[in-house]
Amino acid sequence: MRASLGPPPLIVLGLPGSGKTRLAVGLAFALQQAGEAAFVLHTDLLKVTLRALGCGPRGPGYAGEIHHKAALIRPALEAQAEKAASEGYRLIVEGTLALGFAPPGSHVFVLEVAEAIRRQRVATKYPSAAKALASADLSAYAEALAQLQGCFRLDANVAAESLVTTGLSRLRDAKEGACAA
Repeated sequence: MRASLGPPPLIVLGLPGSGKTRLAVGLAFALQQAGEAAFVLHTDLLKVTLRALGCGPRGPGYAGEIHHKAALIRPALEAQAEKAASEGYRLIVEGTLALGFAPPGSHVFVLEVAEAIRRQRVATKYPSAAKALASADLSAYAEALAQLQGCFRLDANVAAESLVTTGLSRLRDAKEGACAA
């Protein structure tokens, strides 16, 4: 059971290149500027993350195995959410492996971006990541994102500042924004 001391977690989801990291970091910065302690926990589906967990990925690691891989880190995410709640800071969980993680009261953002813009952003990533993501089968993850309901869907085809402003506005307007991701 989540302690009530800290603010509810924020979960940021989207396809690679949609702007998850820029939104998460931008929200954390804005919240800290407003006097609220915030911590960004980056989850990723790249091979490094899964190797650290002792799980050898196959290929780029998206097709068909997304729910299994997300479940592998669920205990770590739950522990971080409990820690944030008990210590009174806002946890912002960002990345592919956050799919399906939505503690009670959390707010889930799903970023939507034009495919051409997303591919352009992916091309600017670290070369090995860009290569893996360019050939990755994202269909299972894209389908899982499309099925999420009750979340804040944000147009990520805009500048980072606009994206953060919209995210903050959605948070302010939310009375009870829990989303079952």
